[in-house]
Amino acid sequence: MNQTIPIKSIINYIYHIGFRCAHRLAKIYWFFSNKTTEGAQVIVYMEENILLVRSSYRSQFTFPGGYIEKGETPIETAKRELFEETGIVAHENQLIFKE
Repeated sequence: MNQTIPIKSIINYIYHIGFRCAHRLAKIYWFFSNKTTEGAQVIVYMEENILLVRSSYRSQFTFPGGYIEKGETPIETAKRELFEETGIVAHENQLIFKE
């Protein structure tokens, strides 16, 4: 039997490997550049469940979150990252800020 691998699967695999390699290279750069960065993470509770996301460039599940952009507050970052990674729109009165 002649089995063929769909082109889409190959392309998706190449993108996946590319993102993982780029993330590892970025981590090495961040380690040696010694830049101080700040970020925000969001923990979403729904009854007894916690929301976790899995990025294309990481192998583990994490809370939605990311780096604070210039001129952005931690609350704005949390709202933006939650929307970017999950599509959930959170209002400030729904967020509890902890440092």
